Amino acid sequence: MIRIRPMAQSDIVAIAEIESETLSPWSTFYLEGEMQVADGVRFVAETTAGIVGWCSCRLIAPEAELFKITVQRESRRQGVAISLLDRLVKELRRQNIEKLVLEVRAANKEGKSFYQQQGFFQVGDRPGYYSNPPDNALVFCKTII
Repeated sequence: MIRIRPMAQSDIVAIAEIESETLSPWSTFYLEGEMQVADGVRFVAETTAGIVGWCSCRLIAPEAELFKITVQRESRRQGVAISLLDRLVKELRRQNIEKLVLEVRAANKEGKSFYQQQGFFQVGDRPGYYSNPPDNALVFCKTII
């Protein structure tokens, strides 16, 4: 069973481990800073094995921007990302947010497919947005309300 709850300061070490498996990992320092952002919304996904995923977004009313949704490699394709996104959307609706936007690497076929399956549409692109490795960003949007 997956439990979704607000992210706590004590979750940072576990989240940093999950982040280390990604192409664009956030450092512990950056994660600590994210906890201080007043207009941020952050959730973790927890199972009996511990924290297996997390997400972070910022509110820019009437929109929100999803910065991260990351799932531990061993826990992928088990509904963790869907659970995180569902919980985030419920919170955004509660706060009267109308749209959720995000960027995804153009080369990230799994990510693009996931977001499209969750009702996001590509609305733009940002050439050269990512480095290490270099890649374009595709901008996706989902209507919340």
